[in-house]
Amino acid sequence: MNTQPEPMGTPSSQPWLLRMGEILENTRLCKSQLYRLMAAGEFPKPVRLGPRTVRWTNKSVRCWVENLPQEE
Repeated sequence: MNTQPEPMGTPSSQPWLLRMGEILENTRLCKSQLYRLMAAGEFPKPVRLGPRTVRWTNKSVRCWVENLPQEE
């Protein structure tokens, strides 16, 4: 069993914590939409890392995207 982590830059490696810019780029939301969704409880809350630093877990954002209604 190989317990070594995969090297950075491999296709399957993704950051565990995402910055707001990454969220906005990947979801195509604007900041105000993101804040409205969070206030309504419709988007995952960020993890506070410091007094002025927050990040979202990759898993929570991925789950949110997977549960979006599908357009027909």
